[in-house]
Amino acid sequence: MTFDEPADRIIEVAGQEGIVLSRRQLAEWHRSGLIPKPKQPRLGRAKGSESIYPTGATQQAMACAVLMDRFGSKRRVGWELWALGFPVAKQHWRAPFKRARRNFRKLSLHATDATADAGIPLLSERADALIAKIARLPQAPTRLGIARRRLGQQRFEELIAIIFSASIGSFELTEDATTGPASPARLLARMLGVEAGQHKQRVPLSPILEVTGEAAAENLAAMAKALPQISGSISAATLSEATLSEARDELAFLINSYLSVRENEKRITPGSTPDIPLVRQLFGNLSPDDQASAILIWWASREVPGWRERLLELRQAVALAVEQRQRGVGGNARS
Repeated sequence: MTFDEPADRIIEVAGQEGIVLSRRQLAEWHRSGLIPKPKQPRLGRAKGSESIYPTGATQQAMACAVLMDRFGSKRRVGWELWALGFPVAKQHWRAPFKRARRNFRKLSLHATDATADAGIPLLSERADALIAKIARLPQAPTRLGIARRRLGQQRFEELIAIIFSASIGSFELTEDATTGPASPARLLARMLGVEAGQHKQRVPLSPILEVTGEAAAENLAAMAKALPQISGSISAATLSEATLSEARDELAFLINSYLSVRENEKRITPGSTPDIPLVRQLFGNLSPDDQASAILIWWASREVPGWRERLLELRQAVALAVEQRQRGVGGNARS
């Protein structure tokens, strides 16, 4: 680690960006684990010491200042900095993962029928009652308003049952489950907006969305085999920061790539991206615990056979597209 960013220089650079910092703030943040700790060499007799931070501390301090203005909580800011890829003290990233795993375990215990025979787990009566209750609420649960409007109450109840089933590892696809009029594949297609539902009319299809409904069901079935690991075979203590950081970065790449493609498609063919509002409602402004849950879900799912290979292919395709775009821009500039 190279220490080459003095506190005064950090304050100066931040000021040039309109961010007011002080030595006191920097000291408070490094003691809280929000920015890296500095070296403090002595300047000589009666001259005190100087704080010199490691490379990258300036950008992290500026990000910390912006996040503190937004959230005002060191606990929340610590998580958000980690989610952005900055190094922070362990407590800031580990606590949300512990809570997220605890919530998965509670859901598994309450949703699984403990009296069922060994094999594929079954939903408990308590889970069935909760699913019906959620579906009949006067207002849709947070983040699911678009889904309920598109599906209607009956289909929305089926969606909640699919989510619960997938979380305990009992969701499977049979031939009827992929082709029937009330199949999970058709239900997910309605939710995504590629089939007519309660939202009045079928939204025009786009090339990518033509198979999204069926693909979503197949992906969910594959994930269902992996998700029980979160509540069963692992603990938050056994997951290293390196492993969780890798899963975090892969998930961020997938989401950003997906949204980029969908937004580009929207510009080319207006009205062809009905999944965008749903995705933004489901995943916009997630709490730290919800973000940790999403990362754990991807951590488990990334071991589905073939998924990591496809992720590598996607990374290579995106890198090639960026390189070709840069070459095109450079060629035009030179000509």
